[in-house]
Amino acid sequence: MVGANNSSRPTVGFIGLGNMGNPMCRQLLNAGYTVFVYDVDSGALGRFDNTPAQTVSSLPEIATETEVLFLSLPNSEIVEKAILGEEGVIGYLSSGQTLIDLSSSKPLRTQALAECLVNAHDRTIILR
Repeated sequence: MVGANNSSRPTVGFIGLGNMGNPMCRQLLNAGYTVFVYDVDSGALGRFDNTPAQTVSSLPEIATETEVLFLSLPNSEIVEKAILGEEGVIGYLSSGQTLIDLSSSKPLRTQALAECLVNAHDRTIILR
């Protein structure tokens, strides 16, 4: 259920809670956003236990619960797996949903991934 909050702010998802993702996600929480979090590292997720963040257990779940989805991942391969993989978010995104990739990725691979998303669905793509 995309955007299921009582705020006028969009519901945010954050995938990747490492060195870069953790502080960025915390800033969103401090600003009052409803934030769903996901990371394959249970230790990274555990650092959000005493916060208002809502932990999810899968990529499909975070995609269906949010209006704006941030990715902060270590490299292009992991980004591609998170989006296009067997349990990737591409099959669960809704029309009009925004995906923002903040990852440390190779620019040409990010552009190719953006084209794939645009061709697959009506998506807003923000390249860094």
